Amino acid sequence: MRMEMEEKEMEMLSLAKELGENAYPGRGIVIGKTKDGAKAVTAYFIMGRSVNSRNRIFVTEGEGIRTQGETLSQKTQ
Repeated sequence: MRMEMEEKEMEMLSLAKELGENAYPGRGIVIGKTKDGAKAVTAYFIMGRSVNSRNRIFVTEGEGIRTQGETLSQKTQ
């Protein structure tokens, strides 16, 4: 049995507007298409409240990624 899926248009949102209206978005995943619609785009972000959390960066590890403190001297105990 073959099921046909209807493609529906989704509302285009402004990422800058959505994030700008939220004092603390925390973590997020953005999924979309390139402007020409030829490729898929996925992004993941994290934001922090504390000094330690704001000082995190993504680093590659094997086939994945993880977070770590950007500058160890800036981390608080």
